[in-house]
Amino acid sequence: MSGDSEGLTEPQMYIYLIALLKRHNSSALQLKITELKEKSKGKPFYNNVKENLLKLGITYV
Repeated sequence: MSGDSEGLTEPQMYIYLIALLKRHNSSALQLKITELKEKSKGKPFYNNVKENLLKLGITYV
């Protein structure tokens, strides 16, 4: 409410990193996707991560 922000969450940072890696066709892309999937399993933000990866054209299996 005050306009202050602590910054991005870890899942948000991963999503942005994955988008950049995909854009630049980086060999590290699959590793970061796998890391994010592992970190999001069973977490409240699981569906958000899944939706954002799908928006990037990355199938969440």
